[in-house]
Amino acid sequence: MNILIISTNQNKKPVVVMPLGACMVAEACGKLGHKIKMLDLMFVKDTLSVLKREINVFKPDIVGLSVRNIDNNNLNKPKLYIGKLKDLVNVIKNNSKATIVLGGSAVGILPEELLRYTETSLAVTGYGEIVFPKLIDAIIKNDSLDIQGVARIENNRFIEKKFSSYFISDLCNVPDFEKWINVKRYLKQQGSIPVQTKRGCPYNCIYCTYSINEGKKYQLFSPESVADSVERIVEKGFSDIEFVDNVFNSPYQHAVDVCENIKSRKINARFNTMSLNPSFINDRLLDVMDDINFTGIGITAESASDTVLQNLGKGYNLYALKKAALSVLRHNIPCFWMFMLGGPGETKETVLETLEFAKKFIKPKDIVSLTIGIRIYPGTELEKKSREEGIFNTGMVDLLNPLFYVSRDLDRDWIVSKIKKYKEKYFNFIDLDSMELSFLPSIYGLGYLFGIKPPLWKNISSVRQITRFLGINL
Repeated sequence: MNILIISTNQNKKPVVVMPLGACMVAEACGKLGHKIKMLDLMFVKDTLSVLKREINVFKPDIVGLSVRNIDNNNLNKPKLYIGKLKDLVNVIKNNSKATIVLGGSAVGILPEELLRYTETSLAVTGYGEIVFPKLIDAIIKNDSLDIQGVARIENNRFIEKKFSSYFISDLCNVPDFEKWINVKRYLKQQGSIPVQTKRGCPYNCIYCTYSINEGKKYQLFSPESVADSVERIVEKGFSDIEFVDNVFNSPYQHAVDVCENIKSRKINARFNTMSLNPSFINDRLLDVMDDINFTGIGITAESASDTVLQNLGKGYNLYALKKAALSVLRHNIPCFWMFMLGGPGETKETVLETLEFAKKFIKPKDIVSLTIGIRIYPGTELEKKSREEGIFNTGMVDLLNPLFYVSRDLDRDWIVSKIKKYKEKYFNFIDLDSMELSFLPSIYGLGYLFGIKPPLWKNISSVRQITRFLGINL
C-alpha cells in the first residue's frame, strides 16, 4: 500500500525536536514492503498546499498523522498546537479516499477528544512502530480492528483496546533519520539526534502521562545496543545526541552501564538529556557522564518542599534533592533545573522554600526554570483530584483546551510577581515566557553559523547579563 506519514509538529520553541516516533513508524512499515512517503511539516510554511500536492502525486491509501503536543503548557500564555490539524484532515478528505489514522504522544493522552475534534475514526495509542503495521494489515485483510493500542469511533461510540503487553526487542532502535527527514535542517537549529535507552515509567507522579503512553513497566534496551546505535550515528557524521527517555537515570545501574559502554568504545560525541531524577544523581553517575562528554543535563526537581513533593507523588524528598544538587555543584556539566509551582499543598511558604533552594544550591550559570500551574490530563491522579476539589465538574470536560491546577492556597498575582523579582535579580532564573521568545529560532541559527554547540541554554545567564548591560531586559 501507499502510506503517507505526516509529522505535524511545527513548534520550534524552546528548540526543534526530530520526529523520532514518526520516523520509526515509517521505517517499520517500509520493512514490510509498503511504499512509504514521509512529510515533515516542521519547516514548511504553506502546509495545506504542500500536503495537497503530496497527496495528488503520491496517492496514498493510508495517511498517518503524528501529533506530538496539544499545547505549550503555559498557564500565562496558553497556545494550542492542534489548530491546523482539522485543516490537514480536510485536505486529505477532499483530495483522496485514504484511510486516516491519528498517532503520536498527544493521541495517546486524548484519543477520543482528538478523534472527535478531527472527525476521524481511527487512532494508534500504543507503540506506533508495532501497532500501526498491525492496523494496516487488518485494514488490508478487512479483519477486525479490535487490536491492542488502537482506538476508534464506531456509530458515534468510542472504543479503545488498551495497549498493554506487546514485547519490544531489547535492542535500541534508532531509525535512519536521513531517509525520512532533513536532518541537517534540524542540526542548523541546534537540534540533536534523539535516542531512547528504554520504554515505560514505573513512577506515580500525579500529573504525568508517560505511564499512560508507555506503560508502568520498564522495557530496557541493552546498554551494548545503545552504544551500537550511538556508534552508527557518529559514523554518519552526527555528534550531538540526546537521550530522550522519560527518566534517563532510572534504573540507576542501567544508565551507568549505558555510559560505560559508550566510554569503552571511545566514541567522540556530545551528549545531553533533560530528564534526570534527583533520587539517582551521585558523583559516580556524573563522573561517567562527564567522561563521555555530556554537555548538558536537565533535572526535573519540580519543588524543594517536602510537602509539595509528597503531594506530587515524586518519591523523593528535600534531602535527596540537596544531595543531588551537591553532586552537580562538584561537576562542570551545565544543568537545567525544572521547578513546577502551584501543585497540591503549595503555599507562599513552600514557593519561597523552592526559590531559596534554587538560590542557595544551584550554580549561577546553571538554569532555574520556573513554571506556574500544572496542566491537567485525563487519566492522571491530578485529574481525579481536580474533580474532587471542584476545579471542574464531574461531567465531560474538553481537556483539549488547556486547564491548569493551581493550589487554592496560592495567590496567582503574588507568585507571578515573585518570579518576576527573582528573574530580575538572578540572570539564571527563567520562566516559560523566556523559552517562547519569537527570535529564538534566529538565535539558534546564528549559534550554528558561529560554531556554538548545543545546548544553547547553557549560555542564557551570560546572554541576559550582556543584554541587560545594553539596556535590553530579556
